[in-house]
Amino acid sequence: MGSTLMLIGLLAVAASTGTTNLEVWAQLAGATFSRPQGLVVAGLFVLGLSFKVPVWPLHTWLPWVHSSAPSAGSILLAAVLLKLGTYGLVRLVIPVVPAGFATIAPVLGGFAVVGIIWAGLACLVERDLKRLIAWSSIAHLGFVVLGLASGTEAGMQAALFGNVAHGVISALLFVVVGALKHEWGSAGLGTPHASLREAAPHWGFALIFGLAASMGLPGLAGFWGEFGAIYAAWAPAPGRPGGFFVLLAVGAAVGAALAAAYSARVLREVWGGERTKPAIADAGKIELIVIAGLVIIIVGLGVYPRCCWIRPPRWSRLS
Repeated sequence: MGSTLMLIGLLAVAASTGTTNLEVWAQLAGATFSRPQGLVVAGLFVLGLSFKVPVWPLHTWLPWVHSSAPSAGSILLAAVLLKLGTYGLVRLVIPVVPAGFATIAPVLGGFAVVGIIWAGLACLVERDLKRLIAWSSIAHLGFVVLGLASGTEAGMQAALFGNVAHGVISALLFVVVGALKHEWGSAGLGTPHASLREAAPHWGFALIFGLAASMGLPGLAGFWGEFGAIYAAWAPAPGRPGGFFVLLAVGAAVGAALAAAYSARVLREVWGGERTKPAIADAGKIELIVIAGLVIIIVGLGVYPRCCWIRPPRWSRLS
């Protein structure tokens, strides 16, 4: 469904401009469309890409896919494939039909914030650990979409940085959760298991660190994308409804607080306690190398964000 809507939008732009060159599309910036036509094309693109991000309420496929996918599939889906949706917004919508996107942006930002809060609340009650991490991905990508909807350079930077940060953080969390599912035989929080603090301290550290980064704590990669998106929504581009975007910024901040709440819940049930049975194997050498690499990247991006602070591409037109 999402790809079909995108294809219709692509064919409409190609027919209007006479080319499929994305650079030319960006240079024309929707000049070949009337205002209603540009709004329709932007709507097709945004709706199609919203399936892929996914944006609430088109998100329902993601938790179920993650819960049934193998660990490697979950890592690739969360760390790489979901980014194609937000990249499509940056590459196909903002520069190609900027006026249409500016009209749709407040609605898109509203859906993004609803998704942030909705996913946070779902995480508070979710009993499957893989689905819980999937729900958290919906919330984090909501911050990315909110940054884009703000229409500012700060919002674009926050969105691009948040894409990279979420890719690394989600990869770390799914490595840990995949290992725990293998050891427990299930990803359900109700499965009898030893506390990671007692039985598998290396996995326990990786889980604590990944959740801390996912919360957006300062000094870790997740902070800059979330804080930047909230900042951009607080001061949106001219022409955006400022009061409405301030409310969106407040809602996103509430969603960030929910992340701390559900992370504490997971740590209480999985990491805390003095249970030592049934025993599980701790991370081995290969797993430790993977964990160490991801931890270094997360800390590096958090402490020195300029190494990945991406200037908006020359073909992006903010409006």
